[in-house]
Amino acid sequence: MLIASPSVIKSLYIKGELNLAKRYLPRRIYPVWIEGTDWLDCVPLDFINTQYIDMRKGKYETGLNTLVNVLKTAEASSEQDTAIDRQDIVNRQQKAYLPVSRIDTTSSARKFSRTLPLTGATVAIVLFAIIGGTLIYWSYAHQTTSKYLTSTVTPTQSASPTQLNQSYVGTTRGFANGSITFSLISEDQQGNVSLGVIFMRSDNNKQANYNCQGKVTKDRHITLHCSQIDAQNFLLDIEGVIFQDGHMQGTMAATDSSDSSYQHNYTWNVK
Repeated sequence: MLIASPSVIKSLYIKGELNLAKRYLPRRIYPVWIEGTDWLDCVPLDFINTQYIDMRKGKYETGLNTLVNVLKTAEASSEQDTAIDRQDIVNRQQKAYLPVSRIDTTSSARKFSRTLPLTGATVAIVLFAIIGGTLIYWSYAHQTTSKYLTSTVTPTQSASPTQLNQSYVGTTRGFANGSITFSLISEDQQGNVSLGVIFMRSDNNKQANYNCQGKVTKDRHITLHCSQIDAQNFLLDIEGVIFQDGHMQGTMAATDSSDSSYQHNYTWNVK
């Protein structure tokens, strides 16, 4: 379960846990939004287009009922998948002319599952325990962690890398709000791109100009590595998604190669 809040995108611990979950249980991530005003500021880039259960403030009761129903559905689906897997094992053994092993249905775990039906009340108790433990962990590590339930929506893959527009203009949010401009310098048929990026903070009108090199993939993702023109030690790492309507959005991290403690995180949206 991913308990979503503004501190999630700042936490390296949560990113690590999500990478493990996406690797081993990609369809079992349940996003629950508990705090924040903008979903874009509460989850990593891969979850921006993922459906979620809203349990913020006055929506808690409705969200809890929804989550209980979702967990029930997930449990039923898991049992069905297990039954299919068992039958598949039997079929393979029969085809190989091997004795069919009797599947043990009397293990202590299965006896327990038959004697303790997962009712709505049981699910609710388990849910409160999970959320309580997660919130304690979040306060300890400054983090919070998410299917209404669906897997992450991936933009349609095309036969060749997406062609960028000549320029994009939009806004940034995060360490400091501001404006950002992307200007295309070059793009080849393999998706290698060169762009100029101008970032201006709205609080002090300070402007930084960057040269960026990167890649646009067939599944409409863009990755850029940038260095500030007049101060090479200031770097930008930009990741984003190019949508069918032409706009782009994503995240970026500003770092200083001469100061390991310097890291400012932002989200951006341009068209």
